[in-house]
Amino acid sequence: MMKRFFPALIAVTALYAAAADFVPGICFRFDDNQTPEIWEKLAEVFRKHNARFGMSVNLESNVPPSLAAKFRQLQQEGFEIMDHTPAHQVLLYRSGQKQIIDFNRNKPFVDHSDSHTLYLKYDLGASTFSPPFRLQVQEDGFVTASDAAARKNGWLRPSTLLKDESDAKCFYLMQISGRMRLVSIWSEKTAFPAPREILVRKVFPRFRPYPGSLEFLVERTFAACDRMKLNYPSVWIQPGGRIPLFDAQFMGNVLLKYGYVSAATVPDSAQKKFGEAHPERCRFAMEWGDFNLERQSLKEVKEKILKLQKEKRVAIGSSHCMPFKQGKGDEYIRLHDELLTWCAEKHIPVKLQSEWAKILYPVKPANRTFGERKLHVGKY
Repeated sequence: MMKRFFPALIAVTALYAAAADFVPGICFRFDDNQTPEIWEKLAEVFRKHNARFGMSVNLESNVPPSLAAKFRQLQQEGFEIMDHTPAHQVLLYRSGQKQIIDFNRNKPFVDHSDSHTLYLKYDLGASTFSPPFRLQVQEDGFVTASDAAARKNGWLRPSTLLKDESDAKCFYLMQISGRMRLVSIWSEKTAFPAPREILVRKVFPRFRPYPGSLEFLVERTFAACDRMKLNYPSVWIQPGGRIPLFDAQFMGNVLLKYGYVSAATVPDSAQKKFGEAHPERCRFAMEWGDFNLERQSLKEVKEKILKLQKEKRVAIGSSHCMPFKQGKGDEYIRLHDELLTWCAEKHIPVKLQSEWAKILYPVKPANRTFGERKLHVGKY
């Protein structure tokens, strides 16, 4: 009995000692494909403080040679390229290269396709649902009437995801000129043979990737990295907007195979805290939004970081670089300069998301030998 007790006691003691020594800090993440000039302006201020940030980018969406060259340069300097899906979508894939579409259009994970788009299948996974309610819809998908209970419970708001009880297909509600219209989960227009009543439920999404679909998107990102001579990313970032939300556990089961050590998914986001339960899930639920210099004052950001520090939590900042598009780029850079100076004065570590993931939720990633990478990339 004692032989079994002491190893467990030693492990628990070590965990508490590590937690006591843990110093939480912050992480900077900037989303989407900014211009080379914007990336360079951000990099200049971070270099000044010997700090780095993550770039959550779409590597098959509008990447001219100048931007690819900037990605290579910054990655070589230690900045992090993060996989934001090939083209900011998780349920469809668009390409101007017809051969890629033709090579994949009959794969089991493809629901349907056209000349330039693959519409990927989906799995509702651990999603939950409201009680059923009725909608009256016209041939063109516009909603003309609904149950009073649905209106009372707010189940008919724009971007609400609904599941048709007759065939389990999902629709979004889109507001057009003050009227609600059903569009497909891929945002296509819908059409019915005649006006009808349908029975639906509101979906509270926690999707599971359909087998093969996430692998396809990851491999397309890797193919883009090969063309641009970039190292493969180790962090996957779920796009926002009117997009199905994937559960971190389901995502992790796939992403680990490709050597990813972290991700950002929305449902039940992790606390980003040392010693958190279920680390195998939490490392793939490291959502951003703890601070935002686009929307908050520097004082508010500092207060939030200090609050999370007291809670032993890591703070991940969010940004779409909007101030540069609003003519306020210089001020935005100044705020980052002041924040980084303050972090150094307060001894607050600034690390990349992959670095924090390895500290908070240690995991041995898969060996990245892609002799098996044969499913979807082909020679393209």
